[in-house]
Parts: sequence; structure tokens; C-alpha cells
Amino acid sequence: MPLEKKQLIALMEGLPAGSELVYQLSPTFGGNYVVIVNDPNAKKRYTMRWGKSLEVAKSSEPFIAADKAKKIAEWVAERNPSPVE
Repeated sequence: MPLEKKQLIALMEGLPAGSELVYQLSPTFGGNYVVIVNDPNAKKRYTMRWGKSLEVAKSSEPFIAADKAKKIAEWVAERNPSPVE
């Protein structure tokens, strides 16, 4: 079952400072990995990084940064993500 935007917003808003959510996008969208971080040290509350592998995603520059979860949640939810344990 695909993750909906509202579910992702709720998960992001409940994310403790310094914690992250990790997803893999659908193969239709390249199967890339997405890491969403609630970063208390950044200019914006949430940062999203992505890459071909989990290591690349975690070490890349932020792709999107926002104070509100909606912008990032929309981008990720549109790409049919699956949570990564």
C-alpha cells in the first residue's frame, strides 16, 4: 500500500529532532533512496536528500529544505515510496 501525503506529513511532524525517515522510491522513478531529516542545526526544519544508494543519499547535499512538512511530503508521496528498515 503506497504511503499517502497525509501519512508522511504526520510521520515527519512527529519526528524527534535529529531523527530521520528513509524510503526507497518506486522503480518507475529510478528506485532511488530518500532520507528525510528533522535537523535542528539547519536553517530549515526538514531536509531531504536523495541518491542512487542509501550511502549516497545520506552524504549528498539537501535536495529540498523546508520548515513545513508538506512540500517534502508531496514530492516523496508522488513517487510511491517504500519504507527502508
